[in-house]
Amino acid sequence: PRSEVSELGKAAKTEYWVRARYLHPGATGELILLHVKPLTGRTHQIRVHFASLGRPLVGDVAYGNGSVGPFTRLFLHCRRLALRDALGHRFVAKAPLPWELKEQLQQLQPIEERPARSV
Repeated sequence: PRSEVSELGKAAKTEYWVRARYLHPGATGELILLHVKPLTGRTHQIRVHFASLGRPLVGDVAYGNGSVGPFTRLFLHCRRLALRDALGHRFVAKAPLPWELKEQLQQLQPIEERPARSV
């Protein structure tokens, strides 16, 4: 069954930061590259949260519109994971962005960020 944001569900919290913005290929709007940090561990938490905001993940056939432009898979990658082993020792695993996702990002046109102005 598909998960959804609901007042009846368990609490879940996700923090995120915008890393880059790109023109949406073949459509109006933009694609946004984010750094995401789930503070709880719910099933499909990141996918559900962004779909509920009207910003489903690129390539998400369950919660979004499937593929977009040059993207051939779900654009979701775990860069870093920190855990404790059975003895309580911290373990950190890191993984760079896979080549196919880097290659697909390079095909997009970045949107230049405009500096904030005072009025």
